[in-house]
Amino acid sequence: MIRMVDRAEYKRRQAPPGIRISTKAFGRDRRLPITNRYESRAEPPSPRLRALG
Repeated sequence: MIRMVDRAEYKRRQAPPGIRISTKAFGRDRRLPITNRYESRAEPPSPRLRALG
C-alpha cells in the first residue's frame, strides 16, 4: 500500500489549486470569475457602434 501511495504522489502534485474562501472573494474586489466563455450582462451596443462594425 505504501508503495502505491509513493508511486501516485505525482498525481497529487498535478491537482488544481483548491477553493479559497476569504472576505475578498465575496466583496467588490473580484467581479469576474476565472472561467472560459464569461459573458457579462452589459447593455447592447448603441446603433452608432453597430454601424461601424
